[in-house]
Amino acid sequence: MGAMLWVLLLGPVQAAEEKGTDDGGPATAEQQAIVRALSVRHGAPACVDLGSLSADLVADLVWVADHVQYPPWVGLRAASCVVTAFPDAGAPALVRWASSPDTRGLAILITSKLDGVPDATAISVAEALVCGPWRDDLRGRLSGHPLAEIRALSAASTVSSPSAEGGPEKEEASPCANVGSR
Repeated sequence: MGAMLWVLLLGPVQAAEEKGTDDGGPATAEQQAIVRALSVRHGAPACVDLGSLSADLVADLVWVADHVQYPPWVGLRAASCVVTAFPDAGAPALVRWASSPDTRGLAILITSKLDGVPDATAISVAEALVCGPWRDDLRGRLSGHPLAEIRALSAASTVSSPSAEGGPEKEEASPCANVGSR
């Protein structure tokens, strides 16, 4: 029984080490420590308490969210920390997760926590959400956001409509025209 417990506890860390980083290197000791801390099923530490584990906590949380798939709550907890505790510093990752076809779960997580994000960052992320591959799933969730700019983004049409003269379609103003230019 004791050996099985060690396998269960160390499995996620070993998986993170084997997965490596974007540049092909293994997980750093700091990333491994974050994975271990977030791997507990119940009673994970608060995001701010993870600061003692890493010199660059936001970058390491983003790495964990991007690379650790098992147990599944580890990546989601790391991403949740980026959204709730470090949204401005993590804004590039939030926009990437919001606009990637590979990160639907993270896009949904971001949408559910967007109310607590500072306005400028929230608007930037919301633009990526309404212009990303999950826009149809997430637009309705954003329609009730307390910030008027985000509600307007969720309501904005990105569909072409025929011109009144019956000529070629004309493009309506799209909230997606400037995404990525900020």
